[in-house]
Amino acid sequence: MTCFTSKVRGIAAGALAAVVALSLGFGAPALAEETSIEELEERVAAAAKTYDDAMTKVQQLEASISENQAKIADIEAKIPEQKEKSAEAIRRLYKFGQNKNGLIELILSADDFNSFISVVSYLGAVTDANTAEANRLTNLKAELQSTESELEAQKDEAEKQREIADEAVKEAEKLRDEAVAEAARKAAEEAAKAAARSAAQEAIFGGDTSALNSAIHESAPQNQPPAAKPAKPTENPTTSANPNASVEPTDRDSFIAEWTQRIDNYLAGSPLEGYGYAFAEAACDYGVDPRWSPAISNTESSKGLNCFLPHNAWGWGQVSWPDWDTAIRAHVRGLAQGYGYTISEDSAQKYCPPNAHDWYVATAAEMAKI
Repeated sequence: MTCFTSKVRGIAAGALAAVVALSLGFGAPALAEETSIEELEERVAAAAKTYDDAMTKVQQLEASISENQAKIADIEAKIPEQKEKSAEAIRRLYKFGQNKNGLIELILSADDFNSFISVVSYLGAVTDANTAEANRLTNLKAELQSTESELEAQKDEAEKQREIADEAVKEAEKLRDEAVAEAARKAAEEAAKAAARSAAQEAIFGGDTSALNSAIHESAPQNQPPAAKPAKPTENPTTSANPNASVEPTDRDSFIAEWTQRIDNYLAGSPLEGYGYAFAEAACDYGVDPRWSPAISNTESSKGLNCFLPHNAWGWGQVSWPDWDTAIRAHVRGLAQGYGYTISEDSAQKYCPPNAHDWYVATAAEMAKI
């Protein structure tokens, strides 16, 4: 049992070690939620318990088998001698029965009643003793047969328990293979997500996240327009290669004018066409990336084409608005109040928890087009 126990424990430990190593970054991340480490531990523990229980039963059965084998050997050793004793007892009983006249004379020769009872008792005892001796052989043979049947049943059960133990080992091996395969699959999936995140960040921030951090830190308070900041002499903020530089205009009018045109170009041909000014002005007033709300409208409703409530192009709660201008300004204000300056993994998780990563990538890609 020790050898088999070491094997199944080793498989279990190997499977868990593989998952832990992968989760720490030595090859791949941890298992997906549907196959968590805790679930794997439970399944391996169940397989190990099944194995242990089966092997315990095997040990108990083997002990009983040994006892019955010894018992059978003892009975078989006694049978030859008992055959002779039983045969002799049968002969005595036969002779006893054939000598009826002598027995009657023996009984009648008793001097008194007590002697008579003594003679009868003696004859009965002789008969009983010989009968018992003759029956001992039959009893031994019956005991031998019963023990042999029990032995065969125990051997069959022991074999069954060994098969259960073998299946437990196979199950542990299967769990190990599943863990490694699942971890590899998740590694590829996470690598693809990381690449998509990098591409989205590169498209939005030009690889310079410091611009994002600065914009968030310096953005105006909620419901207040940002203070105009003069452009550097060598850099025009409205045409900079870094999109974030362009959201800090030299003055309000130039900011709104540029982003009105860019957003109108993006929304051309959609129900939101011509509302670039509303998006740009609201973004300036609330200190929000002007690309964010238009891009969300594409992710949620194909730029207002498929709204689940009137003038709600953003999948925004259970609310509707009387017109697009009111809806746009309310949505941009909501982004400023609840989600920050621009898109991020955290804001995506808050905005669209069921599918945050894909929502983030899709929306970021649209922002890069504006």
